[in-house]
Amino acid sequence: MRKKLLAAGSALLLVAGLISLGAASASAAGNGHGADAHSGGASSASNNGDAEHLKVNICHATNSDTNPYTYINVSVNSIQYEGHLAHHTSPNKTWKTNTTFNGVLHLAGSPKADLIDGMDNVVVTKTLCDGTGTTAAPPRTHPTARPSSTNPTCLPGQKAASYVYSAAGNSGTITVVNPDPKKYTNTLCETLYVAAASWSYTGASQWPQNLDQWNALAGIKTVGAYKFAATVTCGQGGIYSSWGSAMPQPKGQLTGARIGYAEHFLHQDVAPHSPNTWVVNDPGCFTAPPAHPVDVCSNVGGVQTEVPADLVQVGSACLTFNPPTLAVVTPVVTSSNITCKTAGSFTLGEADGIAEAIVWKVDGEPATAGRHVVEKADTVTVTAVPSDTHGFDFGIDNPSTWTLSFTAPENCGDLTTLALPGDEGLAATGADSNAVNFWLLFAGALLMLGGGVVIAEKKFRFTK
Repeated sequence: MRKKLLAAGSALLLVAGLISLGAASASAAGNGHGADAHSGGASSASNNGDAEHLKVNICHATNSDTNPYTYINVSVNSIQYEGHLAHHTSPNKTWKTNTTFNGVLHLAGSPKADLIDGMDNVVVTKTLCDGTGTTAAPPRTHPTARPSSTNPTCLPGQKAASYVYSAAGNSGTITVVNPDPKKYTNTLCETLYVAAASWSYTGASQWPQNLDQWNALAGIKTVGAYKFAATVTCGQGGIYSSWGSAMPQPKGQLTGARIGYAEHFLHQDVAPHSPNTWVVNDPGCFTAPPAHPVDVCSNVGGVQTEVPADLVQVGSACLTFNPPTLAVVTPVVTSSNITCKTAGSFTLGEADGIAEAIVWKVDGEPATAGRHVVEKADTVTVTAVPSDTHGFDFGIDNPSTWTLSFTAPENCGDLTTLALPGDEGLAATGADSNAVNFWLLFAGALLMLGGGVVIAEKKFRFTK
């Protein structure tokens, strides 16, 4: 009996000790003070120190054609993008005359690049830099140093974006290019928002004007070509832009030069900053509509006379004709974005309860009224026109257009877990401190239970 008690107590003490050790390791790792954290730091410092002592041979270009290069042996850190590597990929010196160097003819005006050991299959020696070697030498299997890589950064908009613009159509194209893929990614540092707008005169003077079109592009984030347009009939138009934040649609009528907030034209934000991205028609283009539509009825008192269009000639008489009045309908489009739990959607409807009164299209294809589901990030263009028996209310464009952008959520909050990986100790993720405290308490309980068993066994042996 004593042996069994002693064995049970020893086992409990051993398990408790292992759990305590694992919990302490997890706590130290979670706070960045574990053995791995220290060893990783030492390794990093050692690597940085090695980089400082690595050397690379370079033929550094000069301004002379008789002594075109100087041999130097420098730290590998000097051949980063802004150092000698820039002089290699984007030379800042040229050959002034037609010159043969190491058996190769260089034409006057051609770039004179730094020669870097190990790049472009070139082995740099002092003989090569003096002009008595050859650039055709095979590369060494293990060169003394290689240029370390630099991670590309995001694409600066002022370096990457440009535009062309036609005032005749109040239209054009924005082009985003990557000037140096080694230095930049294809993603802009800031999103560019662009909208094409047009207004029409309401009279023979410049103000007020009614908004005709507001065609906003989805945010421009990557390289590519992006077209914009808003037709101006008799009024004015402009291409507006903003870096980093979308622009709200302006109010429906302008009574002055401002559209309701501090706007920027595209030519102010994007190169080449010319021509100006706006157009203004002469208000003389405005023609007032007649008070009544007119038609000709040729038998009013025997004299051909212009009369209101509700008179129509029937035989030899002019009779009153009352055309049917179209019912008014208002298109309505609502949308909801994609979330971690639900798909996105948009609903095509109208405010007057007559679904068949509107003809819908989605991305140019016929569509039905009702709810449409969007499963992934997308941009959807919706258009609406009234049916033959209906018309849109005053002030609503015909056709009416909506551009709907749906984006996927970036982080849906994955649940944290507690891992017990065996040989690696107790690794806690999520609420680390709570998990460690739990296992420490559990270990303490086991220690107390094991100790009690051992004491009981000893007491039993003593009394016996």
